Amino acid sequence: MHVSRAPAKRLLTKRIDPDYYAPQHLADEERLEGIGVITLGSVGKLFAGPFGSELPNSVFVEKGIPLFRVGNVGSMEVDGNNMAQIPLSLHQELSASEVLPGDLLIVKASVGEKICIIPETMERANVTQHIIGLHPNGSVDIHYVAAALFSEYGRRQQERRALGAIIQYLGVNDARTVLLPKLHSDAQEYIGNKVRKAEKLGAVARKTVANIELFHLALIPSFDFKKKKKNNRVSSLRLVERLDAEHYPAEVKDFFDGIVKCQRRTLGYCCTDIFTGSTLSESEYHSVYQTTVANLDTSFLRPPYRNVVSSKSLQKKIQNHDLLICAAAHNASYIGKDITYAVVEGTIIPSTEVIVIRPDHSKVPSSYVRTFLKTKIGFLSLQATVRGITAHAYPADISDVEIPMPVFDSKEEMHRWFKSDEEMVVAGHSFDAGLLLTTAARFLVEALIDLKITEADLIAALKDPTKDRELLSRLTPKGIDVPGEPPLFPDLDALFELLAEKETEVA
Repeated sequence: MHVSRAPAKRLLTKRIDPDYYAPQHLADEERLEGIGVITLGSVGKLFAGPFGSELPNSVFVEKGIPLFRVGNVGSMEVDGNNMAQIPLSLHQELSASEVLPGDLLIVKASVGEKICIIPETMERANVTQHIIGLHPNGSVDIHYVAAALFSEYGRRQQERRALGAIIQYLGVNDARTVLLPKLHSDAQEYIGNKVRKAEKLGAVARKTVANIELFHLALIPSFDFKKKKKNNRVSSLRLVERLDAEHYPAEVKDFFDGIVKCQRRTLGYCCTDIFTGSTLSESEYHSVYQTTVANLDTSFLRPPYRNVVSSKSLQKKIQNHDLLICAAAHNASYIGKDITYAVVEGTIIPSTEVIVIRPDHSKVPSSYVRTFLKTKIGFLSLQATVRGITAHAYPADISDVEIPMPVFDSKEEMHRWFKSDEEMVVAGHSFDAGLLLTTAARFLVEALIDLKITEADLIAALKDPTKDRELLSRLTPKGIDVPGEPPLFPDLDALFELLAEKETEVA
C-alpha cells in the first residue's frame, strides 16, 4: 500500500487508477524529464498484428513468410525456434502488420522483458496481435531505443502504461507515450553499438550451433513416426520396477530395434557422472552462483544466476561441456524440452531442479549427446523417465536413457566428431559476450538517468577506445560502480579480441 499526491498537471482523465500514480512512477517521470525526453511515438510508427481469427494454425505452411509469435521475441534477441510460416498471399493481405529489418518488436503481455529488433538476415515477416511493432523513422538510433526500453526505467514505464487486472497488457496508444532520454546522436550510437555487437555475436553463436547440430543429425538414424505401433511388447530383460506404459514408449523401442550402423549405449555407460544439486540459502552479496531452471536455454546458460551462501562441503560444480536439463516441473513437458550446453567461467553449481549430465569425452562428445536428446526420439526417451503427478526426473533414471553411438571408418571422421565440442565452447563464449553487451547497454542507460555518467562520457567513449574500456570496467552484474560486486566483464582484453575476431565473420 502507498500514498501518493500527484500534482494536477500529471493527472490524466483516462487514467484514474492509483497504480498509475505510484511514487516510483512519478519519481521516474520527474527524473527523466529532468534530463530531457522524447516519446516512443516520435521514434516511428507503432502498430499491432491482426486478430487471432485471421491467423489460425490451419493457415501455417512449411515454407513461407516468418510469423512472429510471443515465443519468438526474446530478451533483446530473436528466438527462431518454432517460428511459424504463413503463405505469401496471406502476408500480402496483412501488409499493415508487415515488419522489416530494423523494426522493433515489443510483446504486449511481457512488459519490458521481451523486446527485439528484426535482423538484416530476415527480409520480411509478420506479427500476431500480441506484439507491438515499430517502424523507425530514422530520427533516433533504434538499437539505443531497444536498450532504453529494456532498462529498469523503460520496463517500469511500460508496466505503468499496461492495463489489466490479471495480465498486464500494453496497448499501442499507451506505448506511444513511453519516455526515452533525449541524447546526442553520438551518445545514442555508443549505446546502440553495444546492442548491435551483441546481435552479431549471438547470430554467429546460433549459426555455429546449427551447423554442429546438422553435422550430428547426419549420424543419427532417421525414424518414420507414421509407422509407429500402438502396442509395445517389452522384453523382460529391459523391465525395471516401473510398470507404467509411459516408461516404455513404442517409438523408442522401434527406433533402437531398427538401427544398423550404430551401437546402442546408455547414458550411464557414456557419462562419467549424472547428478543434481541441492538447495542453498540465497545471499545478498556475491558468494557462489547457482543455476536454476530459469537459466536453462535452448543452447547455453542464460544469466543472471542466484547468489547463494557457499557451503564448506561445496557440491559438484558445473563444468564446460556438461549438459543441463530440467528435473522438476508442474508441467511434465518441460522435462527434456531444453538441453543446455554448459560453457562456464568460475564456480557455478546446480540447484535441486537441474540435472547435470557429464559425458565421458573419451567415448562421446557432449554436443552429439545434446543433439540426439533434442530429437523427437531423445525427447520421448527423457519423458519416459518422468515420475509422479508433480513431474520429476532423477539421475538414476536418466542414466538408463539410451543413445545411438555411430561407428566411424576412419580416425579423421572421429576427430571431426569430437572437435565439435571445441566449436561449441567458442560459440558459448560468443553467446555469453553478447548477453553481457546487452546488459552493458541497459546499465549505461540507467547510469545516465541516475546521473552516474554523463552524455559527454558516452560521446568520449565512442571516439576513444581507452575511454570505452574505462567505462565498461566500471560495470558490475548489478549496475555501474556497485561496491563489493565483481566486474561485469571479467576479461576486457578477451572481449575485444573476440569482437575483432567475429567482426568479419558472416552470421
